[in-house]
Amino acid sequence: MVDDLNQLYRDSLVLFKNRPVYVEGFFDNNIVSYFDLTDQRSRVKQYEEGMFLPPTRRIGFVNIGQSVIYVYRNPVRKYKVGYSLENLKFSLPDVRFPFNRTAAKERVMSLRCPEIVDSMFGRYPSFPEAMSYLETFSGACAIDKQFALGASGVVFYRTREVGRFKRTAESVKDITFSEGNEHLIMLLENTYEKATPIVRV
Repeated sequence: MVDDLNQLYRDSLVLFKNRPVYVEGFFDNNIVSYFDLTDQRSRVKQYEEGMFLPPTRRIGFVNIGQSVIYVYRNPVRKYKVGYSLENLKFSLPDVRFPFNRTAAKERVMSLRCPEIVDSMFGRYPSFPEAMSYLETFSGACAIDKQFALGASGVVFYRTREVGRFKRTAESVKDITFSEGNEHLIMLLENTYEKATPIVRV
């Protein structure tokens, strides 16, 4: 039983009462240790069937270290209920990391950082907020699960450069998309406005 539970859940990110938690492992008598990403605390609890649910929200862009990392699911044969290093990919767009690029990636790959919670629940800075942040550092800032702004004036869709913006830009309508990518403005207009503003970048 314990071995089966570890195979399904250990070292993966799942939902517990709609809160993202990282399952550290199962032990004798179905005791489970997990790490709550929201309050950054480990807990030990008696496991109950159906206690952990698979994430229903994708991760997408994670704002971290004054830059961004794009996280997406990678279909694999080995089954895990939650997100894990086995079924996720971590891509770094061509932007600067004002701090340490390797450390930022390792932090996200730990699947324990609170920035992942913001991404899962769509909590991103608005376009004006992101522009304000980019005046203070030379990295990047995501405004949506799929879109990020680089300090150099570049717009990324996932990890692909798709357009540019000027320092005077006030909204997503001021983005100039490159040829063949003009349709992406519809995605931005329909989604990014719904984000919940945050201060963590």
